Amino acid sequence: MSKLPVISGSIAVKTFSKFGFTVSRQTGSHVIMEKAGLDVTLSVPLHTGLKRGTLGNLIRDAGLTVDDFIGDALKTLPHSTLRSNRIAASLPFMQKSLPESPSTG
Repeated sequence: MSKLPVISGSIAVKTFSKFGFTVSRQTGSHVIMEKAGLDVTLSVPLHTGLKRGTLGNLIRDAGLTVDDFIGDALKTLPHSTLRSNRIAASLPFMQKSLPESPSTG
């Protein structure tokens, strides 16, 4: 299982939408999402950085795997939205586009 990145709530909402969840309403800083045929309601906080535990619980409640979610979420994100290039470096599809680190020597 991959380590969860720190992403914003709005990116999480967009990614859950790709898996068939729709926004039913917004209450304060939380977007409420539902999916037809599932008895699940997701309450996604619109924070700049979701805590990994919160994101993991949302993914589990949605019936998704972490690998499916982050694979779909991170394919379209610019590197500036990731909090750590270490996470990006561990994903095969992002390794070629990472900047080279200067060597000390």
